[in-house]
Amino acid sequence: MDQIDDRFELLESIPSEEKFFYLSKVDLLNEKERLLKRLEALEKLIEKTL
Repeated sequence: MDQIDDRFELLESIPSEEKFFYLSKVDLLNEKERLLKRLEALEKLIEKTL
């Protein structure tokens, strides 16, 4: 998973339209899943603080 994170960090400097040409569909789906989990954790944290 860290390898995918590293690749996404490296690709941050590339214009967004071009990013996806350098990643496989599996990489993109894994990143989507990682971001969804992160979003869920943030939502739970927000609920606890309200």
